[in-house]
Amino acid sequence: MATLDKMARLKTLLPFIGIAIFVYIVYDIGTDNLISAISNINPLLFIISLSIFLPRITISTYRWKMIAHMQGIDVDLPTLIKLNLIGLFYGTVTPLWLGDWIRIPYLKEESKAPFAKCASNIFIDQIMEFSSLFILAIAGSLILFSRFHSLFFVLLI
Repeated sequence: MATLDKMARLKTLLPFIGIAIFVYIVYDIGTDNLISAISNINPLLFIISLSIFLPRITISTYRWKMIAHMQGIDVDLPTLIKLNLIGLFYGTVTPLWLGDWIRIPYLKEESKAPFAKCASNIFIDQIMEFSSLFILAIAGSLILFSRFHSLFFVLLI
């Protein structure tokens, strides 16, 4: 029972922690540098980037929804997209994407599933994402190494 109380307090604090991290990042970068960088964004490249980002989030969330459904966790896609974006934010600002695990208490609250089931759900999702990235990295390496034979030895050294 004590861990549930701690988790509820942590979940209450998370938005404030997120805002504090955001404010710190803006402060550390400097508002002048941030405004300068934003004003130098190529609008066409930004739109292209956004057009790639939105389907990526939807597809990865749909994969997560399929995993959850197979485990008997039923949460609608828009809610999972919101949880995925929360995890994406915290994952981006923490080392080793540890912040992405913050989805566990949010998923537990939305689905009313046991904590262990929600934790295993996030773990399976992370393993699937890592595995797909690993397969893409191997395929890309094979293509590069077949064209640039000396690249293998340079990277090995």
